[in-house]
Amino acid sequence: MDATLSALFQLPPEQAIRYLEAKGVKLTWNWWEMQREQHAKAFTVAKVARLDILQDIRAAVETALKEGRTERWFRKELEDTLKKKGWWGKQVHVDPVTGEAQLYQAGSVRRLQTIYRTNLQTAYMAGRQKQFDAEADRAPFVQYLAVRDSRTRPAHAALHGQVFRLDDPAWSLIAPPNGFNCRCRARNLSQRELDARGLKVQNDTQLHEREPSGRRPADPRTGETPAEWHQRGVSIPDPLNPGERTYLWPDTGWDYNPGRSAPWGDIDLWDRVRQALPADLATQTLREHALHPARLAAFDDWVERVMGQSGARGLEWVIGYLAQADIEHLIGQGIQVANGAVVLEDRLLVGPKAKRHESAGNALTPDEWKQVPRQMAEPDAVLYDTANGTLLYVLPSPDGRKAKIVVEASRIEKKTPAHESVRTAFKVSLAALTGGVSGGAYKLIRGELK
Repeated sequence: MDATLSALFQLPPEQAIRYLEAKGVKLTWNWWEMQREQHAKAFTVAKVARLDILQDIRAAVETALKEGRTERWFRKELEDTLKKKGWWGKQVHVDPVTGEAQLYQAGSVRRLQTIYRTNLQTAYMAGRQKQFDAEADRAPFVQYLAVRDSRTRPAHAALHGQVFRLDDPAWSLIAPPNGFNCRCRARNLSQRELDARGLKVQNDTQLHEREPSGRRPADPRTGETPAEWHQRGVSIPDPLNPGERTYLWPDTGWDYNPGRSAPWGDIDLWDRVRQALPADLATQTLREHALHPARLAAFDDWVERVMGQSGARGLEWVIGYLAQADIEHLIGQGIQVANGAVVLEDRLLVGPKAKRHESAGNALTPDEWKQVPRQMAEPDAVLYDTANGTLLYVLPSPDGRKAKIVVEASRIEKKTPAHESVRTAFKVSLAALTGGVSGGAYKLIRGELK
């Protein structure tokens, strides 16, 4: 194992373990079927067509991370298992639709090396990024550190030593790892540490996008090509040529920051589970997913990070899934349900609306926000707002009032699929809710107001 990674992996950060545990699994055939933030949402290995094999590989990665296992242990642990299950060496895949046969490389020592290094490096740097964000008030800068040897890619070497502000959009594109087998890392710095080292912050960054060089990949079985095929990068002033710029391009599909791409924000999970399972089992599966201890612990971290921001940054989190009774009621009212995933945006915690509720004395506290996913799974009551066509989740509050979480169905956003969205959240008196029901403004769907 590379000496740099060995040093990095001596003490596994708790955040890295949470990141990896919370990732789901997804079967893919081509490496380009999952790019950027999708890798933060699900664990995948290209050309693994059986879920049990993918689970075996994922379990070994998690064990390696938790127990600090070496790359040699990882290979030994998996090689026999993969050989017994027939996923090793050159294999022939027969397309079930066309009947055509294709030769492909399944497991190999080299592939296991890539899987081990890439997944552990990604998990560790995701954990480090969360630590950086938690310490942003003390250390608002981050320095890119490459391993400078004969194997270092030129684009990665060019980033070595560069210092950026943590809130610079450029950092969201170039944060390591930014390629398969990338060994780069980063460290956060305070203003005092910058001054002591004589470092300068790169303030003149520009974002760019291009089509990657070379031929666009295609699935030889179907001719399918990536729906999106572009590469994002940044440019900075060229220190050797005044007036010119140096362009820094992460590897294709790696222009994202894993530590800021919540693996728990899987908006399309509801559809996939509903298609695969009977209604009752699907509901139970989604509930267990939403209440998984790793997800809840990670959401607690997300709330802490958001509350430490000076304002909204467009961060999102899937806090739960609509219950079948709620879905049926909305459909009965002629309201379309997008996919059942209830998305919370950071603006409701720290944006203008949050500040108005804080001034009015009815805002949720950080600890109350942390309880929302847990309580939405078993709310005191769910109401239907007859005028606005929204759902009102009524949750308990320690101060004797009720937390009212307003959910709007089929919210349309430019950059994400349609989804159910938390429209607002604040505390109200029980009398206000019961009065709304008796006056006809609200209709009780389930539960009781008490």
